Amino acid sequence: DHAPASSMLAVALLWSDASTCQQLVTDLDFTIDRESSFSTRNVSVYAGCVELLRVAHEEKRVAVGGIHFPTLHVSGHRAPHVVHGVDDCWSGSAFTREECCEGPGVGCWDAEYTHDRCCRSLDKKHSFVVPALDVNVGNAIKNYGSFAPRQLYHMQRLVKPGDVVLDIGANIGGFAVGVAERVGPSGMVLAFEPFRVLFQMLTANVALNGIANVWTFNMALGDEDTYLSLNVPDLSRVSVPSAMMVADQPKQGKAADALLLAYKGEEPVEVRRLDGLRLPMLKGRRVSFVKIDVEDMEVQVVQGARGFLVTHRPIVFAENVQYFEEGSQAFLDEMAKNRYSCIEALQDPDSEQATDPLSFVCRPG
Repeated sequence: DHAPASSMLAVALLWSDASTCQQLVTDLDFTIDRESSFSTRNVSVYAGCVELLRVAHEEKRVAVGGIHFPTLHVSGHRAPHVVHGVDDCWSGSAFTREECCEGPGVGCWDAEYTHDRCCRSLDKKHSFVVPALDVNVGNAIKNYGSFAPRQLYHMQRLVKPGDVVLDIGANIGGFAVGVAERVGPSGMVLAFEPFRVLFQMLTANVALNGIANVWTFNMALGDEDTYLSLNVPDLSRVSVPSAMMVADQPKQGKAADALLLAYKGEEPVEVRRLDGLRLPMLKGRRVSFVKIDVEDMEVQVVQGARGFLVTHRPIVFAENVQYFEEGSQAFLDEMAKNRYSCIEALQDPDSEQATDPLSFVCRPG
């Protein structure tokens, strides 16, 4: 049963608290009592309640659902905090935070350094949908709000508002969401995920968080343009979907079981060279940062992106397990051919804390 829209809106107008607004937003049906609910004042009250609830404190909640496989919907996540560049506001500035945020603020602000960015807490609540039986990325996002919070902080320090970023091997968005929030509305994130069910969750997580600066692509990037028939993840079983491979995919049996891979049939997966992609949304803008996490396919990604690397010269943050566990120099050699120098992520000067022990940060020479 719905309370009359006019009475709920009147209460919300007088008592703009979270509980009243929650009842209003939950119960109001704009198809009922249309004349009252669509008045200018009442629409304003409703929008005000939505904004109040968007920033109001909320305990983290986990709901279980799913039709074909179990899912978790995690809401109210405020961790990890997004690095918004607040420290940049005062580094080398003639002003102090106290003068600008607590005083009149005359001369403090411009288009990039605004009062909201530098003075207010900008950490919004985050929501995610994750595979309930994913014991790696899904489990981490449920508990920490990211796959690897320190690695996310590291990436956020390597970009700034307005930057354009590629997330190659985006999985379900554990990094894409936080990086997109860091680069802000004037920035862009292009996220690539080859496996359909994971791509759908990636896109859902972008939408759940109301993020408008992310483009998602259901494809792998490699060194040729082709389609491969690949096993796809079975999210109805306890598994590690993030270990799914495009190149040299382990067959079902002991090899797959050792990686906690669970398969459910085959699907065609598109593979494209980055050099061969038309990306009209860039409109000539430079890509400044590329994250690569593609399960032993990083060399092929770079080989298919040689022209792109010459044109854009981005920082490249790449997982390279073959080097750290097997000593392979193939990725480092390929980056050197493109005039890049790489340093272990743990040794990178832009990492204030320990980060990913299996990755390199590569900068153009």
